[in-house]
Amino acid sequence: TKAADFSFKIDGSDTLTNLYSISSPYILLVFYNPDCEHCIKEIKELKNNDTINRLIRQDSLIVISIPPEVDELSWKNNLKNMPKNWKNAYCGACETITKKYIWLVPEEFWLNKEKSVIKINIKKEEDF
Repeated sequence: TKAADFSFKIDGSDTLTNLYSISSPYILLVFYNPDCEHCIKEIKELKNNDTINRLIRQDSLIVISIPPEVDELSWKNNLKNMPKNWKNAYCGACETITKKYIWLVPEEFWLNKEKSVIKINIKKEEDF
């Protein structure tokens, strides 16, 4: 299934970009809430995952973290807690995406270069 295209702002830029404009062999979308303890734990595990970090270093993976339904100030205040080698994004107009695809956070979508979803919710090293 193709991922839905949507727009977001990446930390350090005031310009909106969209998912389909990002070019990478793989993209990992991580939807989370900064106040969710389970989300914080999941992000820490992903941040420390050797495979993810190796793929990022090899320019084979871009991780995009997005806190849907969080105001921009809360997003900005949480950036200090997010991995610096991820693209930490804010999606002020993600309601369509969240209502259609995200029921609970954290939620991860592993996409290939065609933006097809190849895996949902990474839970262990074998999932990569």
